[in-house]
Amino acid sequence: MGTTCYWYKACPNCDGQGRLFIFENQVTGHLYFHCEECEWGFHKPEDCHNSADGFLTLNVEFDSAIPTIERIRELGWEQYAVHSCEK
Repeated sequence: MGTTCYWYKACPNCDGQGRLFIFENQVTGHLYFHCEECEWGFHKPEDCHNSADGFLTLNVEFDSAIPTIERIRELGWEQYAVHSCEK
């Protein structure tokens, strides 16, 4: 059995080639969106509609993890966990 990953929508930076998965920054404990395709990230849900509001995750150094649905709920992001898949 794999890990359940949650994602919100298609990435605006790579024109929908990738999905914006919810990840947790292990340093700060904050959630963020991370594109599986272009590695673009967004700190806040309202930012993920415009690629100019994002950042290249490869340029920042922090450990991240796939949060559980319980953790996503705890941090108030449940409405963004629209889709799920197993990894």
